[in-house]
Amino acid sequence: MRKVLLLMAIAMMAAPAMADYYVAGDFNGWNAAGNIMTDCGGGVYAVDLGDLVGRHEFKITNGTWDWNYPGPNSWLYGDTLGPTVIVFDTNTYADGWSPTTLRISVGSDWELSWNVVGSFCGWNNADPAWTMTLGPDMNFTKVASFAPGHYEFKFVVTGTWDSISWDNRSVNTANWSIDVDEAHPTWGFYLDPVAGVVKVESIPEPSSLLALIAGLPILAVFRKKR
Repeated sequence: MRKVLLLMAIAMMAAPAMADYYVAGDFNGWNAAGNIMTDCGGGVYAVDLGDLVGRHEFKITNGTWDWNYPGPNSWLYGDTLGPTVIVFDTNTYADGWSPTTLRISVGSDWELSWNVVGSFCGWNNADPAWTMTLGPDMNFTKVASFAPGHYEFKFVVTGTWDSISWDNRSVNTANWSIDVDEAHPTWGFYLDPVAGVVKVESIPEPSSLLALIAGLPILAVFRKKR
């Protein structure tokens, strides 16, 4: 985490141009031009809010209330481990992660506990069975199998409705949904706290993988003969 903050700090010092974006929140009296963001180049903006402690809500603005994002307030949890840095990435991506554009990330998110919450657990946002695991790659993961059916869900800070979904990073984001059939019962849920993004994908069953692997030599011979 220290490395992430250091890289952000270097980028901010290297590109001190005035930004097009500001942060307004309960920590600056909801002043639309309260904290100016530094243009780090490449459509990425950042601001160091200092040593905030506790939960706070905020929005990204253009310096006025004529434009602000996201619709519901975004949120952050300050800690005592270092400064609170907000990054706003205005690029559009096709990398399989969501949201695909206007990504907001906060450096302290990896220190939080995260849950997948949805119709499959009665929308219990503190269900320990659905707490995600932090891996060595600093991403959170939860893999689960389902009975066939339609399910809705979102990613939340454990015990809250502070969430990240396909639409944005805010309080009580939009629900996602998956349709599970007998051929695809197992799904992986992933959260990258450094980038402020999430994704969900079907995981092939072992039998499907074995069938695929078994078919590879035959396919290779077929291609060679042609």
